[in-house]
Amino acid sequence: MAISLNDNILTNAPKPSDSRYGNFASVPEALASVGSGIRYQGLTLGILSGGSVEDYWFKDGIADVNLVIKTPDLSGYEVLTNKSTSTSLGTSNTLYPSQGAVKSYVDSGLALKENLSNKSTSTSLGTSNTLYPSQNAVKTYVDSGLNPKENVSSKSTDVTMGGVSPSSTLYTSEYAVKLYVDNQIAAAQAGIPTFEIDMFANYKVHETDEDGTTTYVGKIKATSGAWIMERFVDNGGDITATYANESNNGSYTSLATAWTNRTALNFATINTLTGI
Repeated sequence: MAISLNDNILTNAPKPSDSRYGNFASVPEALASVGSGIRYQGLTLGILSGGSVEDYWFKDGIADVNLVIKTPDLSGYEVLTNKSTSTSLGTSNTLYPSQGAVKSYVDSGLALKENLSNKSTSTSLGTSNTLYPSQNAVKTYVDSGLNPKENVSSKSTDVTMGGVSPSSTLYTSEYAVKLYVDNQIAAAQAGIPTFEIDMFANYKVHETDEDGTTTYVGKIKATSGAWIMERFVDNGGDITATYANESNNGSYTSLATAWTNRTALNFATINTLTGI
């Protein structure tokens, strides 16, 4: 039966109030001194270790094996050896960084970041080397710039420029335009003979002959001696002009022989002759 006391107990001696506490020189001595009959779960004994006293207790029962050293529950504490002072931190789930390591890491990271106050939402952008535009500002600026531009998918390299059905949407490349113009000029010039500007000045009339409705005019080029003969036929008010020279009458190399045989020459339109 418990004894009820109405005041504290003053032990007037340099020893614990409960003699079972010890101090004991070793665990075996403590177990031998405190028999099982006077043990209880939670009983604490003092055992000397290296000149100091460590508390042992019967933690989970009163058997000899249940006497263990009292240690604080460190399950909620970090292990000191896991403390890391590396300012690069890392990906470990065991190490914990020191305050200084965290500060250095954050400060280094922030040093590379833009100041939020420098963010600009102006869609006209600008020339500042301090401000940085928001995503939408850049998109709006680019979209506005691209809006008046031609779509590259509308570029055409068709050298006919659409032929009989030209497009109002497509735009022709520079080279295609050049080829189209060159081709048109070449086609227009195909039926035009190439004459010297001073052809009529260089060719001098040497012979003429009029025989009824047909007139022959023989000319020699003063600079080279080349000959050309013109034949004009009056068809009742409509005069037809044809021409002959060495290019279509190869057997006649001089105006003299050509003139003698003028009625037998091959005459053609001026644009079919060469060597004029």
